[in-house]
Amino acid sequence: MDPPTPIAIVGIGCRFSGVANSPEKLWELLASGKSTWSPIPADRWNNPAFFVADAEQQGMHNIRGGHFLEHDVAAFDAGWWGIAPAECEAMDPQHRIQLEVAYEALENAGIVREEIEGSDTAVFVATFTADYKSMQQKDLDDVPKYHTVGIGTGIAANRISYQLDLRGPSVTLGERN
Repeated sequence: MDPPTPIAIVGIGCRFSGVANSPEKLWELLASGKSTWSPIPADRWNNPAFFVADAEQQGMHNIRGGHFLEHDVAAFDAGWWGIAPAECEAMDPQHRIQLEVAYEALENAGIVREEIEGSDTAVFVATFTADYKSMQQKDLDDVPKYHTVGIGTGIAANRISYQLDLRGPSVTLGERN
């Protein structure tokens, strides 16, 4: 058996709940020992309409808050990435965030995009839940044109590889849905 090939992490980008949307802000949050828990933001959903104390009641929930990203996931610069508005509308916000964070990791490492294009750089990402897919499929007469490539969890890593012209392995880990 061949010895393992060494790897190095040379750049990082992140999106965590609260204001932890950079490595520096994440470190500040961790060092402070503060929690990012907050009540459910009113612009996320009408929580009072679905809240009941009885956790067993079907179609309702008994949560009052959680850990939420503070930035607007819809504020994605599709034009900068060369993505058509119709395709962007269909893209799961997880994919948008992963593109942004991948680019930020390159910046953090001091790597210029043109230097890495065409390289054997690998992309490994993970996805979680299929909320956006569920939302799109509530009204099948109004499904976005590019919904298949926009919501597919398997394409998340491939989207980054394609956009940055990376030619190494491209692997998405995620739940089955």
